[in-house]
Amino acid sequence: MKAGILVVIFLIVGLIVGFIAGLTMVPAGTTTSVVTQTIVSTSPVTSTLTTMLEKTIEKIITSTLTISTTLTTTTVREVTMTVTHWPRFSPQGRIGEEVGEKGLVFVIYSIEEKWKLGIFEPNPGNKFIVIDIEIKNVYPSEKTVSLAWAYVVDGEGRRYGYSLASVGITGYFPGSTNLAPGESVRRYVAFEIPEASTAKYFIYEIFGERYASIALQ
Repeated sequence: MKAGILVVIFLIVGLIVGFIAGLTMVPAGTTTSVVTQTIVSTSPVTSTLTTMLEKTIEKIITSTLTISTTLTTTTVREVTMTVTHWPRFSPQGRIGEEVGEKGLVFVIYSIEEKWKLGIFEPNPGNKFIVIDIEIKNVYPSEKTVSLAWAYVVDGEGRRYGYSLASVGITGYFPGSTNLAPGESVRRYVAFEIPEASTAKYFIYEIFGERYASIALQ
């Protein structure tokens, strides 16, 4: 029993670490290039020319000519542009398909209902949804995956987060893990939902930014 409690404590710590690390994930790969930019600007210019036509003892006769023109200035400068690149995967899909955005790809292989996971049982009126999932890092730098951002959505649109009872599964997914470029991890994840509900979607979303949405039905 004590061992089970320690596992749960370690899992909670992992979730917290993953939550923090998830906030500092590196951005997408970028390409920087220098391009030449030409800027043309125009402005009106008015000049006045006064010419003496005749001078006598009594008076001076002059003529004033006003000329309006446009001054055009051309400036050429070099501008550095940075373009962001993400591997192209659809952010929506079904079981068995590669789904993802922003360098993370998710594949769900199966989904199963359970009423007991090791020593853990769901709350009365609830059940466990166990998902066999693989997560790949297709980004050129290390990424942290945290189940604090993973949810199951039922038919009414209600979300259910990762269940700590996952530790009762052999080969459970840790609270968070770091994936090197090209690395993947395949484990089991459990969610607890009402027994009368049906799990419709798995989503991975960070502060409203959707990485993956996978239909479970």
